[in-house]
Amino acid sequence: MTRIRIHRHEDYSRTELERIYAYFDRLHDIAGEGHAREVTDYSPAELVAYLHEICFTLDETIREIEGCEARLQNLSREKHSSKEKETS
Repeated sequence: MTRIRIHRHEDYSRTELERIYAYFDRLHDIAGEGHAREVTDYSPAELVAYLHEICFTLDETIREIEGCEARLQNLSREKHSSKEKETS
C-alpha cells in the first residue's frame, strides 16, 4: 500500500465537501440554462470530458473508501472472534 502525504492545507471537511458539491450543482444549473460556454474556457466537448474524468475519480474514491471500510470491519470481526476463542 502506498503511503499518501496529506498536506495541512487540504480540507476534506463536511463544510468543504458541501462547498464543492454546491459548486458543481451551480454548474449543473448553468448548463441546464444553456450558459456553460459563458462560464468556462473549455469547449463543451472538453468540459464534458473533464467532468467524466472527475466522475471516474469520484467513483474510484468511493470504491476505495468502501473497500477499506469492509477490510476494517473484517479485521474487527476477526479480532473479536479470536478474543472469544481465547476466553472459551
